Amino acid sequence: MTATPSAHLRAALLAAIWQEGPLPAGPLLDLGERLGAQLPEVAVHLQVLLAAGLIFRDDSPVDPLYGPALDAEEAARRLHAQLAGVQACRVCGCSNTWACEGGCWWVRPDLCSSCAEAV
Repeated sequence: MTATPSAHLRAALLAAIWQEGPLPAGPLLDLGERLGAQLPEVAVHLQVLLAAGLIFRDDSPVDPLYGPALDAEEAARRLHAQLAGVQACRVCGCSNTWACEGGCWWVRPDLCSSCAEAV
């Protein structure tokens, strides 16, 4: 499954915020520009991620910060894999681009090593 440019942008924003955040809006806009998006499109994707409870926004006086929402990593990984069109673990949603904390590997096409013991 190939991701659309819009889905790819949302997946990239989500991963950047979770893997590098909290981030000010500037770097997220730069990421959007590198992926061919303008400010309004990036803003819409950030609003969708906020509404889904996957990220938070801290309105600092200088520049808002976007960071990972508490207790939402599994949902964020699942959405990222879906949007990016990549293989994901059926239990935790990890993928080759967003692995489990501490790392994992595939024991089956839809099951990572971190979750294999739980199944």
